[in-house]
Amino acid sequence: MATKQYPLEPKITLEQALASAPPHLREKIEESVQIIKKAEPLAMEYNPEKGFNVAFSGGKDSMALLWLFEHLDVKYHAEMQCTTIDPPELMAFVREVYTSTGRVRLNLPPRYPDGKPVNFLTELEKTGAPSPDTRWCCDIFKEFSGKGEVVAVGLRTAESARRKKQNPTPLKAFGGKKTFFGTKLHPKEVGEHSVVKKAGKKFVKHVDLFDIDAQTILGCVSGAEKVMLSPIWSWTDADVWSLIKTFHLPYCKLYDCGYTRLGCLLCPMSDVKTRIRDAERYPIFVKEYTKRIATFFKHCSPERKEKFKDAEDFVEWFIYSGESVDKFHAKKDYPKLFDDGVQE
Repeated sequence: MATKQYPLEPKITLEQALASAPPHLREKIEESVQIIKKAEPLAMEYNPEKGFNVAFSGGKDSMALLWLFEHLDVKYHAEMQCTTIDPPELMAFVREVYTSTGRVRLNLPPRYPDGKPVNFLTELEKTGAPSPDTRWCCDIFKEFSGKGEVVAVGLRTAESARRKKQNPTPLKAFGGKKTFFGTKLHPKEVGEHSVVKKAGKKFVKHVDLFDIDAQTILGCVSGAEKVMLSPIWSWTDADVWSLIKTFHLPYCKLYDCGYTRLGCLLCPMSDVKTRIRDAERYPIFVKEYTKRIATFFKHCSPERKEKFKDAEDFVEWFIYSGESVDKFHAKKDYPKLFDDGVQE
């Protein structure tokens, strides 16, 4: 029998939690509870049998999100999508604390026509590396889930400058392979359910579902409407860690190794420091990643290679640079121009 790495999570009711929580955390919990409760009728309308779909990743935000649902009398089912490039320590944590206990269902990747499971590295050598603008990996492994459901997600404004500018939450409508961003919900402007309006190059979907201060994102997956709900949208990092520490929740040990956010290895949405940490911790994965990029470079169009000499050149830029390709190569070709004390 495998040795347990993580302590058991103490059992506590919501009332006990609110009574023992610091004042600021108590306010955040109560705010999120109201958001979930207000969305409950809609979740039950979409999926009367299972209610909410709680999107789980094993990171701190989804832990806080799931904790809220576990302490409420609402129907829900928690699911995690396997991407095939999640850190092994994260998967070990999820299996021990969440999936083996029935708290979260782990959905395996889709399969190819021959029955073999879809794998990130296989797709990498076919499609090339994902980027912030072309995250084909999310399309394959994550965004297909939640069809016809209200999906609760752990998005927070504190995670990025872009989200902080959203006031307070944008409407998000999916159209084919593209994602169109709209504006705040205006329930009184349209009739029941949804109306799609075209304004210039943007599609805005207004939905008369409920007014929740725009704490919802509307979308469409494979032609079926879904609603994405962000109950902890206003929580800070400190709020999330306050909940984890106050209620003694076990968390993935990678957070004690310098990581502040957990996700797919070498994710294009992560910062340079995180990608460098990934590369140092998982050198075998980086070697395989480079090998698959080399295969892609053999058959891709010249434009896809951009200005890279080879796969190693691309991977070095992708992991360590964080700058434009031109500046990256300029620093390599003319290092003295970029020495400390010399203006660029």
